[in-house]
Formats: sequence, C-alpha cells, structure tokens
Amino acid sequence: MSTVAFGRPFGFMAADEDKWDYCRTSDDFTLILGLTANHSSVRWLLSQEWVQALAAPKTTDQNGIGPALAFAHKAVAERYGPDAKARNDMLGHFVNKGLSQVQCECEAFLQIMAGTDSSATILRCAIFSLAGNPRVYTKLRAEIDAAFAESTNVKFTEAVKLEYLNAVIWETVRLFPPLFGLKEKCAPPGGDEFNGVFYPEGTGVAICDEGVMRRKDVFGEDSSLFRPERLLEGDDALRRKRMQTAEVAFGHGKYLCLGKHIAMIELRKGIIAVCGPLSVSLCVLANKDRSCELSTSLLRIRRKGCLTCCTISTCTRT
Repeated sequence: MSTVAFGRPFGFMAADEDKWDYCRTSDDFTLILGLTANHSSVRWLLSQEWVQALAAPKTTDQNGIGPALAFAHKAVAERYGPDAKARNDMLGHFVNKGLSQVQCECEAFLQIMAGTDSSATILRCAIFSLAGNPRVYTKLRAEIDAAFAESTNVKFTEAVKLEYLNAVIWETVRLFPPLFGLKEKCAPPGGDEFNGVFYPEGTGVAICDEGVMRRKDVFGEDSSLFRPERLLEGDDALRRKRMQTAEVAFGHGKYLCLGKHIAMIELRKGIIAVCGPLSVSLCVLANKDRSCELSTSLLRIRRKGCLTCCTISTCTRT
C-alpha cells in the first residue's frame, strides 16, 4: 500500500521484520479506534489539543506510527521541493489535483491507516477459508489456471473477468466484514421514515454488518457457511439483492469507502498470486479448554516440493 500511496515501499518485506513496531502498535490501538468510531464522546475527547499533545503520534517518534508518519511527510515534501518530479501514484494524483502540501500529508497517510489492515483482513480470511474448503479452492484454482495458464503477469482487467474469484472475494467480505464500527448516521431535520419506521430528527441510526451479512432471508438458510456459489445462483433479482447487501460492508452513496476499488485490485491479484501456483491446506490443533475453544491452524503452502507453515489463530466461545 505504501508503494501505491508514495511510489516506494516502507521496506517491511525487504527487512523481513515489523519496522518501528508499527504492526504491533496498530494492533494495540485497535480498541481505541473502535471506541472512537462508535462513540462521539470518545472522538470529542481525543480531539482535544492537550490529549493530542500527550498521546498523538509524532514524526520524531522512534517507534510506532510516528516513523510511518515521518515517512509520509518526507515523501510529500519531495513532491513540493525545488527538484520535485511527477510520479504516477496516488500522491502524484493529489498534487495534480491542486492539494496543498499540508492536505497531501493528511491524505497520503490516511491511505495507509485506512487501506492496510482492512485489505489484509479480507485477504487473510479468504486464504484461510479456501484452505479449509478444498472443494471451493479446487474450483477457484481451475478457473485461475484456465485463464492464466500462459501468463505470469496478471492484469486487473483480466482478473476482473473471473466470475468465481469475484464470488469468493465477496463471500469472504460477507462472512468477515473488514470495517468495524456501527457507521452511525443521524436522521435529518424533520426526521425520516424507512420501511414504515419513523426516526425523529437527530436520532442515531447504526448498522451491524455481521448481522446484515448473515441474514437467512437474504443469503439462505446456510448463511453462516462459506459458499461462494450463493452469489452466482438464482435469478438476476436474487443475485443483485445479495451482492448489494454484501457491498454494504464498504458503505454506500457519499459514505462509500474511497479505497474500495484499490482494495479489489489488491484482493484479486493477491488471491491469484497465492492460489494460482501454490497449494494450501489446513492442519488444526484444538485446545482442550471448552470455555474458549482456541484452535491454532497451520496453513500449509506447497510449491515445487517446498512446504511453508503459517500460524493462524481463531477463537470460538461456547
């Protein structure tokens, strides 16, 4: 994502490490982010100048989000310096559209904060679901092999034509909505009525993505199962209803996620890169503690006789 945003990577992959403890810090920040997204009182508190001075990340920090923020500021400064060069990336697009340096600093880093964990969550859950469902994985791999048997450079314009891949991605989004938060909106002046229910002016109206995405009257009695075919079956009206409901995960109208299309590019190309040449499967080790059945799953990835195991943990409360 840093390459898309700034034209060059942070360097996590090259260093093979969590630089600046950025990922660990982001994980620790998730609880606060959730509270901020759902409660206006928390947003008000965190917007106070004295809280910002004490707790907000700074470009002088040596660890956490601060160094990434400094990376963004440096990349922006280069586009406004005396030797500035135009580049074909998101930052270059912002500059061409006339944004000021300060505006670019805010927008550029927002791409990283908003577009990394959400896309990574869907990709991780998609691979996890495919590895645990050999039937779906085999069907998807056959579609990928048929489309790209002679090509190693997959273009988005070609990947978007894969119908089953598209169903796999949206079925993953449906079961594992990546953007948490209630997405609360306020009823307009004079109130509003929807589906026979009147919402007085100023009433907060929120949504539970997980509840919406598992509605049996929309997705069928097996709505809790990973079955991409549900998005391809039935008549046009049923398919459209299911897809429109799944797309609610990214918002709607003027609240639609601005990075949705970039996420779809990453997901399509990412899944093809993993599932095309590789073979994935799961090995599950279950904990005996029945109060919280914590299972550690080893994701086996094979390529030309080599085996790599990645650990994925899931928790189901009983």
